[in-house]
Amino acid sequence: MKFAPPIHDEIRAHLVRLGLEKCPICEAGILGIAEKPVLVFSGGAPWPVPSLGGKPDPDAMVDYMARVECQMCGYNMLFNVERFRDGDTRMFQQV
Repeated sequence: MKFAPPIHDEIRAHLVRLGLEKCPICEAGILGIAEKPVLVFSGGAPWPVPSLGGKPDPDAMVDYMARVECQMCGYNMLFNVERFRDGDTRMFQQV
């Protein structure tokens, strides 16, 4: 899966609003947005766990993050994509 074009455009516009048109480390103006999300798991496993009787951990959370990387020095930043969603816009498209 990868980001739907409207979400990708919203992420780029949000970076500009934040003043992140260049890398905060090396100041190169070559920030790339990965087309696939980074999944951040917290609170437990969102997949079946044998010790829980084959059920997912009820405290599990999955955050979908956009990875922004400086193409010059490799510095990475993560942004929560839930902030770019209005409820009707599809966040992802099948590859």
